[in-house]
Amino acid sequence: MPEVFLASSALKKSGYDGLDTIEEAERYNFDGVQLYIDERYRNSQYLIKVSTRLAKSGLGLVVHLPNIPTQLDLNAADYLARVFPNSRTLIHYLPATELPWMENTRVGWENSKVGIQSTEHIREVFDRSYTDDTFFVFDIGRPLYADDDDLISQANVINFIRDTMSELNTLNDLIHCADKRTWSGNFRDVMCVLGQGVCGLLLDDLRDFYGAIVLEHEDLQMAVDS
Repeated sequence: MPEVFLASSALKKSGYDGLDTIEEAERYNFDGVQLYIDERYRNSQYLIKVSTRLAKSGLGLVVHLPNIPTQLDLNAADYLARVFPNSRTLIHYLPATELPWMENTRVGWENSKVGIQSTEHIREVFDRSYTDDTFFVFDIGRPLYADDDDLISQANVINFIRDTMSELNTLNDLIHCADKRTWSGNFRDVMCVLGQGVCGLLLDDLRDFYGAIVLEHEDLQMAVDS
């Protein structure tokens, strides 16, 4: 079974607060949290509060950098990496094309392009993670697009995702996922509990992934039910 992390995106109603994310992850027995580094983390008092609360919880940590991080963002992420040496820090490949340098950790790459044609991009990011000697974050939702009645295209996408998952290093690589009710819909418009939408076809594969999976729903109850 995978370790399951709660992303701060699920705390949309409370402004994606890191402290609230930790509290809810602990309440609902998640294995860890993914915290998105926004401007609040540039405040040293907030950063210390988050790190103290996280240390007390015993939860694992994934840090998500903004697409174009400032030096203050990197300083905050580097502080968390020093306090939590087993944590992982990631950034989207595109718009970033070079990994930001951090003293206490090696940043990983996540695929960012959306749509059925994003498979070439995913392979590029996968290969780039290898050549940059870092880890890969596979967002399986980004290629999950096809016409709702195009069974061939749907099968091709599912098979591609399964093949890519089979190549992941479960000790280092991560999976990002949510679910959506329709193939053609935008995730934010048709998001649903994992397994109640098109990802139902991948549920057994996700259960068999012996690594870390981050649930990136934008609703706490959906993440909890997932």
